[in-house]
Amino acid sequence: TGLGYKDPDITVLQDQLIADCVAAGGTGCNAATQPILQNDLARHLDPRPDRGDYNRVGQTRLNTWGGSLEGMIPIEGMTLNSITAYDAYNRFRDQDDDFTSEQIFESISNDKAWQFSQVVSLEGEWDEYLLSWEIGGYTLIEELESSSTFFQNTVESNQAYQQQLYSFAFYAGFSWQFSEALTLEAGARYNWEE
Repeated sequence: TGLGYKDPDITVLQDQLIADCVAAGGTGCNAATQPILQNDLARHLDPRPDRGDYNRVGQTRLNTWGGSLEGMIPIEGMTLNSITAYDAYNRFRDQDDDFTSEQIFESISNDKAWQFSQVVSLEGEWDEYLLSWEIGGYTLIEELESSSTFFQNTVESNQAYQQQLYSFAFYAGFSWQFSEALTLEAGARYNWEE
């Protein structure tokens, strides 16, 4: 309100009061109708309080897709497991962040990303030693691209960035139940990420 902003619904009410005053032959109707409008708003408040006064549509469009494939192959007392997955999205956002009909702070953003992952493991058991084991590895690749334009009053600024992630790991572990009351478990893992 310090910048002179007035809710359009309130402006419509005030304009109608002024028009009625002028039609009745009144003078100085703008000042005369101000207390009438204030009293009316004090009783009934904003006639449409759930309507925002946005000057941008503020839509978001989001498309996502992906898929995964899982397989298990038995190999002479062992099991080879594989999980392959791909996910992606593409998003557009048009935001009126100040929630007014003035251009105080708004933004338009586009971003898209995808990721691919692969997990492979081999597991087995040695029943005579009460020993179970697993070895495996995984990789993850991600890529993100983002660009945004910000509007603040008459100032426009831009932001754009890309992000890539490359990651892989190897791991191994076993579980040995050498008595009914005691089981030994151990494992190791190596991660690399950039």
